[in-house]
Amino acid sequence: MRWIAILARCICPGMLVFALLVSCRPSQSPVPAESISQFTRTLVVERVFESASIESGLRKPSGMAAGAGGRLYIADTDNNRIILFDKDLRLINQAGGYGGGDARLGRPSWLTIDNDLAVVVSDFGNRRLCRFDSELHFVNEIPFYSSDDPLKFGYPSGLFATRHGEIWVGDKDNGRIAVFAVNGQFDRFVGTSSGAGLLRDPSKIILDNQQVLVCDAGNYRVAVYDLFGGFLRDFGENELRHPTGLCRFGGLYAVVDQELNQICVYDSEGALTDVFGPLLAGNHTPLLSPSDIVALPEGRLIISDTGNNRLLVCRIIEGQ
Repeated sequence: MRWIAILARCICPGMLVFALLVSCRPSQSPVPAESISQFTRTLVVERVFESASIESGLRKPSGMAAGAGGRLYIADTDNNRIILFDKDLRLINQAGGYGGGDARLGRPSWLTIDNDLAVVVSDFGNRRLCRFDSELHFVNEIPFYSSDDPLKFGYPSGLFATRHGEIWVGDKDNGRIAVFAVNGQFDRFVGTSSGAGLLRDPSKIILDNQQVLVCDAGNYRVAVYDLFGGFLRDFGENELRHPTGLCRFGGLYAVVDQELNQICVYDSEGALTDVFGPLLAGNHTPLLSPSDIVALPEGRLIISDTGNNRLLVCRIIEGQ
């Protein structure tokens, strides 16, 4: 019996330490039943675009942008390139290749469409923005670096262009957004005011109905600003752990949570309506570190499933 007592003395402290560690881990808040819509929605995978479908495959596909006619632009990060697909995900063109010269890229992460005329890319590794035309021919660059003040900017993240030509760029390192004027000159910072408007690790940025929505990954939320940079509101902080991508579709917002491997859907007021993932209907492989989501014509949603090196073509089925 003596050996049982000794074993018990060894095990019990270990169990206590384990219990304390578990209790300290951040946990996802349960979704209140009353916040879920009366409709039952299902996010169904209709097609899987596998890495082997194109030359060199997909290696860490991340940010995406929808162009005219259902075209899809995507940052193929670890292949140091951007890719243009038609609406049926057939390859049209690609640009990049590792390097720092014209049309060369270093770990491109996010991109946006500038008035349907140009594609602007966050060239993360080269600390700059690269502009290509709609067919992916290189046009010019905007340095995301100041030789007069090397600490002014960090590394570029999510970005979007206003219809007046301003470009808003997330600065991951400094927790703010840098706004560049139409001539490419730095204009101002957004997200630096005290209080609720402060940003931490901003990722994708979109413009919707004259409001700027930012995936504020480090603060577990989506932050909303006006076009002057004034903070308006936020949503998602009770459900999100690391939001990186979002899009607007059919009056709703779909938000990608890279840590929870989920797609959270919110109404226009920021109330949670649905949560999908990690396993989606129509596919047997769970989401793994997804980065972004975009809406294409005919009700399709494209997810860049980064950890699985693939794209998912999905649709939300809604029923009573």
